[in-house]
Amino acid sequence: VCSGTLIGCRTFLVAAHCVCPPEVDNAADCRAAELNDPAALRVFLPNAGIFAIESIAINPEYVFAVRGDVAVLRLPLVSGVAPSALNQTQRPLEGTLVDVVGYGSSATASFFASDYGVKRTGRLRSGACADDVFAGAHVCWEYDGSSASTCVGDSGGPVFADLGDGPVIVGIISGSSSDTCSPPDQVFATDVYVSRTWIIEQLNADPPSGCGD
Repeated sequence: VCSGTLIGCRTFLVAAHCVCPPEVDNAADCRAAELNDPAALRVFLPNAGIFAIESIAINPEYVFAVRGDVAVLRLPLVSGVAPSALNQTQRPLEGTLVDVVGYGSSATASFFASDYGVKRTGRLRSGACADDVFAGAHVCWEYDGSSASTCVGDSGGPVFADLGDGPVIVGIISGSSSDTCSPPDQVFATDVYVSRTWIIEQLNADPPSGCGD
């Protein structure tokens, strides 16, 4: 029930809280309570099919709303899907035009509406983070009902921006202040640039392009 992005021919990027037990909000407690069993999970790529998960790694710095809400899943070799590039340029500034993408529920429907599984995209401008979210490791925005935003099931999905060389993943959708996705809502995504070293280590020579046809 999360979204995510292929970043290598076998590497899938998602939020750490998507693969930790409910109510667990940091890496240490997640490991102590045990990560979700990879054998019980699947990744669905609309243009390639359903894939088993061979292994799961979570960022050891993960503390929800503080930093590092990032996990990397290792898949069998994927073909027919072009991996997305990571931001390795600089942190996006407030006011950056970004595109959010996810397969979660529509905030315009009932909160528990069964409209998951449809890819939706929206464009907005990043802004200031809420007081209880560490601004130094997140990309944030305020949802006032007039722009795009995210909802349940979008966690782990990408936030894209063009910082000069084409679209790159600048954020990984993490959480928000509203339990119902209703405005006013303060939304935050893990800053990929801040976590880039760990993410790149997980790629482990997995080619970021040329995945089959």
